[in-house]
Amino acid sequence: MGGIKNIGVYIPATCFTEGILKRIKGERRIGNYDEDSLTMGFSSTERIGVKDVKELYFISSTPPFHIRSPSSLLATALDIEKNCIAFDVMGGGKSLIDLFSKSFKNDFSTIIILSDKRKYQVDTPDFYSSGDGAVSFLISKDDSSIEFISSKSISYESLSEWKDEEDEEIKTSESKAEYELRKEIMRECLEIALRESGLKKEEIFRIFLPFPDFRLSLEIGSACGFSKSQVHSNKLLNLTGWTGYVHPFLEFVYSIETEDMEEKFVLLAGSGGGFSACILKVKRNAKSSITKGINDCLKRRFEIKDLTILYKITGDLKYEKVKPFSPIPLHYREIEECIKLKGQRCSKCGAIQYPWRYLCYKCESTDFELIPLSRKGKIYTFTRDYLNPVPIQPLTMAVAELEGGGRFYGQMTDVHPQDVRIGMDVSLTLRRLHEGGDFINYFWKIIPD
Repeated sequence: MGGIKNIGVYIPATCFTEGILKRIKGERRIGNYDEDSLTMGFSSTERIGVKDVKELYFISSTPPFHIRSPSSLLATALDIEKNCIAFDVMGGGKSLIDLFSKSFKNDFSTIIILSDKRKYQVDTPDFYSSGDGAVSFLISKDDSSIEFISSKSISYESLSEWKDEEDEEIKTSESKAEYELRKEIMRECLEIALRESGLKKEEIFRIFLPFPDFRLSLEIGSACGFSKSQVHSNKLLNLTGWTGYVHPFLEFVYSIETEDMEEKFVLLAGSGGGFSACILKVKRNAKSSITKGINDCLKRRFEIKDLTILYKITGDLKYEKVKPFSPIPLHYREIEECIKLKGQRCSKCGAIQYPWRYLCYKCESTDFELIPLSRKGKIYTFTRDYLNPVPIQPLTMAVAELEGGGRFYGQMTDVHPQDVRIGMDVSLTLRRLHEGGDFINYFWKIIPD
């Protein structure tokens, strides 16, 4: 049976503190105006290794669109669409654990991505306490760093959170009410997963439950016979905010990063349309399997100190958006260039060029081969655009000299204009560019590295 080989997470750099909203505690990490659950999910796969993946699952309760397939776009951007079956799953943490149970039995590699960008009504407790994030798991039968032991899943109707077709914001009910009605089901789920593992309760090092309130986690844990020290107390709440369905998995990754969990058993639970729990064994090499971790993400900070800008980013204050003419045939023709980020290498002189050209700029040859461009580089030059109506003015347009050759010209994001300088290290990341043609156009942007 397979297990988790690699893990990647993504926490947005955009953040705000009590400096502009007194009612929050600590720091909140939210997706920028050009981010959504798809781009965050894609960013979590950075360095995770997807070459031989045969199945890709994108799980989200807040997908950026319907009918059009986010998972297929992700597979295309990862350049694995020809050999990979892509699935879209409307769900949360329960769906992730359910897919664990399925994917660990496969003889091939699978990538599972869970991502949410949540929008709540302004001036509500959820608005002040929430954050955004994504996590991805590479499941493989070989070289796994986290072993799957057992699981149990129970489905039930839930109205703790929902959003109808016409809604922009997530609606919530009193979560305590559902908890009181469902806690016996949750307890049963945990106990069956434990019983099927053949382990004793004292052999479980830590249990991770999908509740922001530690008292609820402690109540369920105690009802199952676990001690207080075994029940995980969320460490990221004041660093990121409550990231919803993604949160217990981020806490799990953070614990691997910061604690000694080698050769330990953990119980991981998820919710959303029911309740699922699984028992995992964390092996000695688990820490090295985190290709992009919590601490990597938290080092990148783009602090918003203006309330007007914050409300534009969250979508609560409308602003003019650019909608250029964007023909659909052009979108299809430019997938290799604009979504997969492939450049041209001259077969005669080896010069790398982007965007694509008919003639090599160096030797005027017409013979090229396509190559994936590096996503790392340094700022070669930049300018400031005061006309583009983005939330943070002015918009910085920059040229990045890429590692391995080639230059990329595009927008900078997640950075204050005054902080940009020539020679600074940068990366390229997939973001929303505009909504011309009445559909979301994605392209690469430059961010500080």
